[in-house]
Amino acid sequence: INKPKWVLSHPNSIWDVWEPSVVGFLYHHYKQLPSIGSFIRAGLLHRLDKDTSGLILVAKNNYAHAKLASMFTDKTIHKTYLCIVKGNFSEENLNGRIENLIGRDSKNRKKMAVVKENGKIAISNYRVIEQVEGYSLVEVAIETGRTHQIRVHMKSINHVILGDSTYG
Repeated sequence: INKPKWVLSHPNSIWDVWEPSVVGFLYHHYKQLPSIGSFIRAGLLHRLDKDTSGLILVAKNNYAHAKLASMFTDKTIHKTYLCIVKGNFSEENLNGRIENLIGRDSKNRKKMAVVKENGKIAISNYRVIEQVEGYSLVEVAIETGRTHQIRVHMKSINHVILGDSTYG
């Protein structure tokens, strides 16, 4: 499914069921969805942040869900993102790998941050596609799927994502 910006992937709780979401759309149109996991995430193999648009992989039945989930586990499915970031990269940094721990921000529990301990390993590989004065189009391929991973990683190298009010 091509999820538009500002639509939730799934409700945050049973109390958010009235806010538009991909899962709400699926229940409305398909009625029968995989019973694996929580009904709030029925059929979703991964999620995108509310303010992120892009493709979300959805399974229509338990068999497909199990097969696709195993492909994520085996890393035979790869997720790649495009983002516009502030600033330009130097010639020696047009490609890179960001590998660190991401955990809750100690100052703001709603945000994530690069941390020294009590985090989960997060790995992003990036490639600058094009640069204009003050901005860069970057392709990011993630090896892990942490909450806000790309946003946190881009901030950690001083290239915040354009329009991201949470991280810069």
